[in-house]
Amino acid sequence: LRRSLQMRDKVAEDMLAAEVTAFEQSPYFRVLKIVLDRGDRFVRPGMAVLADTGVVGRVDRVADDRSDVMLITDPRSKVAVEVARTRAAGILEGAGEDRCIVDVASETPVEVGDLIQTTGADDLFPKGHPVGRVTAVENLVGDQQRLEVLPAVRFDRLNMAWVILASAPPPDGQADVRQEQPAARGLQPIR
Repeated sequence: LRRSLQMRDKVAEDMLAAEVTAFEQSPYFRVLKIVLDRGDRFVRPGMAVLADTGVVGRVDRVADDRSDVMLITDPRSKVAVEVARTRAAGILEGAGEDRCIVDVASETPVEVGDLIQTTGADDLFPKGHPVGRVTAVENLVGDQQRLEVLPAVRFDRLNMAWVILASAPPPDGQADVRQEQPAARGLQPIR
């Protein structure tokens, strides 16, 4: 209950708490996938998923009583982020296992240990949520530097997550229209 109240203070959008019921590991990309105990009555593919320590990922697939979550470490994952200290922005991509990478302009110095957080520019993840910490900085050819990022969330220890209900993508064929999600019957979203 305490964690739910703390999350309510951090996030302005409606959220739905979900228990992590399983971890699955892909033999192809060596990434973990978590399974939530909420299904298609409440959750839609593309919705953002957070933990009390930071960004988890987004809902990938939904079944009657469960939802698969694509973690930010998945090579298919992309999140609009910034270095909290300098506001240098980029798109974080999953690099498999327990790491991500992001390229930012080299004109802004970035240090190992810098916090990476969401920008809110992708209209999926609310602004200012921790994504991870910089573990390595590599100067690239040109005016870019590549940051290796260790996620803020320990996925192997995650037992509770929150689905952001307001972050549902538009239905197919309506890319410019965002839909309001109806409240789940019998459930009161955390506000």
